[in-house]
Amino acid sequence: MTSLTYMQLLRGNRSFRRLLVGQVISELGNWFNFIAGLGLVRSVMNGAPEATAILLVLRMAPFAMFAPVAGAFVDRWSRRRVMLVTDALRAVVALGFLLVRKPEDLWIAYACTVVSTLLAAFFEAAKNAAMPNIAGDRGLLAGNALMFSSRFLLMSIGAALGGAASARFGYEVAFVINALSFIASAYSIWLIPESEMKQE
Repeated sequence: MTSLTYMQLLRGNRSFRRLLVGQVISELGNWFNFIAGLGLVRSVMNGAPEATAILLVLRMAPFAMFAPVAGAFVDRWSRRRVMLVTDALRAVVALGFLLVRKPEDLWIAYACTVVSTLLAAFFEAAKNAAMPNIAGDRGLLAGNALMFSSRFLLMSIGAALGGAASARFGYEVAFVINALSFIASAYSIWLIPESEMKQE
């Protein structure tokens, strides 16, 4: 069985294109949030390194801890629904950072970071579980390669754009962009038929 090329998959599989677009948009938004979140915490805490360290830990540790649980969860529920709900909730949580104004509010940034990371674990699990169904056997190799390569490319682009937006327009704008990115991602996922995400 011959695998599809990148262009064959992109041209011939509308649902995969929508999934990829959703990931690109939300990943860009994630990096806006990451850079703006670090800047906000440093600003509120006058550059205290421990505050930044806590934020970094809270961004990574929950994902590692709950990813296996999320994987088991999405095997029992609609993958499309999980992705739509987590995107919608992440849009709301992203706006929670706007409430952080002074050191006493720092717990809000930490709580929003934890919740956002947990939701991301469930979104990623649902997306990864749906990939074989959406891309098909012939397109799975190319599909996974495109997903991973786009993610790592966005690490640099998203960080740069997030930093530029935060510096020019303020942290608030970056958080709003992050929320809008999740809404755009949810719309892209919503366009994918439920039947194309079901387990075989």
